[in-house]
Amino acid sequence: MTGRENVTFNAYTPMKATLALAALLLAAACSDAGGLTGPAGSARVRIDRSVYMLRGRGSETVVSFTVRNTSPFPLALPGCFGRVAALVERREANGWVPRFSTNPCPPVYPGPPPVVLAPGESAADQVVMEEGGHYRLLLYIRGAEDPEFAYDAVSPEFEVVSWLAD
Repeated sequence: MTGRENVTFNAYTPMKATLALAALLLAAACSDAGGLTGPAGSARVRIDRSVYMLRGRGSETVVSFTVRNTSPFPLALPGCFGRVAALVERREANGWVPRFSTNPCPPVYPGPPPVVLAPGESAADQVVMEEGGHYRLLLYIRGAEDPEFAYDAVSPEFEVVSWLAD
C-alpha cells in the first residue's frame, strides 16, 4: 500500500463508522419490541378544526373530536354508553392547566365499563366550550388487555375566540 491509499482509507473510516452508528440508532428507534410499548402510534386524537367562535357572552361552541386506535391491540378509554370522557386543558403562562373533565355518565353509574376500540376503530364525541383561550384535549388510554399500559393521548391545540369583545 502506498501512503496515499492509507490516507484515503483512514479518511473514510470515521465517516463509515459514524454512518453505521447512525443507522444502528435509527433502526433501534424504529423497532417494535412487541406488545404495547408506548404512546407513539397507539391512538390518534383529531379535532374538526383549529379555531372555534363564541358569538358573545353566554354563548357556547362545540368541539368535535375523534380518537382512532392505530395500534394492533385493543385500547380502552374511560366513558359511558359509547361516549368518550376527555380532560380539557387550557394553555396558561405556566403551561397546560386542567380546566374541566367531560363525564358522559350520570353519577348513578359508578365505574361504567370503558369504551373499547379494536385496532382501526374510532370513537367520536364532543366537548362544549364556553370560554375563550388556547386548549387541548387529553384522553386517558390504556390497553384493553393490559391495564399496566396507560398514557394520555393529546389532541392538536385549538383556539376558542369571542366574536364580540367581553
